[in-house]
Amino acid sequence: MFPIMFKFTKFLAVAIATLLAAMVLPSSSNAGFSTSANWQIEKREWRQSTGGYLLATSNNRGDNVSVFVTCNAKTFSLSIGKIGNFHEGEFKEKLATAASPCIKQSALPTSKWVSNTSFETSQLEGGMYLIKIIDADGFKSFIPMVIRDEASKSRAVFVVPTMTMFAYNSWSGRNTYEGTKGFEDRLRIVDFRAPFDTGFGTGKYWNYVHPLIVEIEKLGIDVDYVTDIDLHFSPDLLRNRKLYISAGHDEYWTKAERESVIEARKSGMNLVFLGANAGYWQARLRTNDDKKSVSMEIYKSKKEDPNKRTPTIRFRDAGYSESELNGVQYTCFPAQGGFDYFDKSFFGFKGMSERDFVALNKVVGPEVDETPSVNRFAGRVQVVAEGEVKCGNRWFFPKIGRVNMVYGTSSNGGGVFSVGTMGWALHGLRSSGDTSVKEAVITVTRNVLLRGIQGPFSREK
Repeated sequence: MFPIMFKFTKFLAVAIATLLAAMVLPSSSNAGFSTSANWQIEKREWRQSTGGYLLATSNNRGDNVSVFVTCNAKTFSLSIGKIGNFHEGEFKEKLATAASPCIKQSALPTSKWVSNTSFETSQLEGGMYLIKIIDADGFKSFIPMVIRDEASKSRAVFVVPTMTMFAYNSWSGRNTYEGTKGFEDRLRIVDFRAPFDTGFGTGKYWNYVHPLIVEIEKLGIDVDYVTDIDLHFSPDLLRNRKLYISAGHDEYWTKAERESVIEARKSGMNLVFLGANAGYWQARLRTNDDKKSVSMEIYKSKKEDPNKRTPTIRFRDAGYSESELNGVQYTCFPAQGGFDYFDKSFFGFKGMSERDFVALNKVVGPEVDETPSVNRFAGRVQVVAEGEVKCGNRWFFPKIGRVNMVYGTSSNGGGVFSVGTMGWALHGLRSSGDTSVKEAVITVTRNVLLRGIQGPFSREK
């Protein structure tokens, strides 16, 4: 019993808070409150036997979303939180589900899993979300989710690179790079009906996408979120946009997605690539038998691929230079080095100090881009930062390459900005080390995005 000297209002507040903490919220109810600052999952709280997936990462507002969960505990519940810039932090809970029985499904092919809970999205606004699975034994895992609001048409669009996220996913024991025998038994067909085996259930999202979204939300710019799969099937999502934002690791594209983005740029949309190695592999998508999920075909071999018309090989090997898309092309991995030249008149460097320029050297790698000898971008490409890198792990006679940050303009359509390094998000925003690096990356990102959303980049720097 509370001491009598407590004021009634304080007693009532505490009682209500206690009741809310103890009760199980009804399925699909709107929680309307925020999680605490420790919303992230600790390493000791994550295990692969607790995980889940959705039939599609991207869902329209109003959809009923089925969730496929495996866990070894007795029950689990979901906390659905929006990612953004909130008073409480990066994650704000918008929905919570009641406890549901766990089903041990991890030994089954993931396409055979059954859905053991669902929720309505009509009360969720458009944006990026993380679904947090919490089992009764205290183990947790995330599932990334995009909610698209068809009534919204923001000036900017942020694209979540789900094809790349799944290409690196090894939940099945294999990915598109290797299997138990190495490259020989890699995956050629990737079913997106699977949890992610890294990033606490988010895969590449955790290091290459999430930190960018948080900073973009802090800017308060007018932005919608979609996935690369959305753009493949619905190119009209890019119509009348001013700014396209590609996340830190956006390696796998379809030909249809690539053509849609290039056409939108010709219509005046600026392209901003905040990573490296974008648009490198040409993949194909096919709808699964359930008509709701997709699989990706990526043979990485013209000889192996049964489709000889559009084989799933590198775009450059199919006659399409990455530079036509982003003004640069992939150089190497792992890359070690830094920038030794900056065009300090570039508007993206406005407000930068000498200390900031030095700090930017720490974002170079692990993969980098350079300007090719023949640039296919339809306009003028200016190198605004450049440096030398050592490619690979060979210590004797190492391969030497370049890293380039570029700004491209066109007299007919929008322009492009590419940072040229995958470390932009990984080392610049995700790292909790040197704050000067993060400050420098945020400054350039802010300058470019705030300029890019206004309209086509001009030749005046």
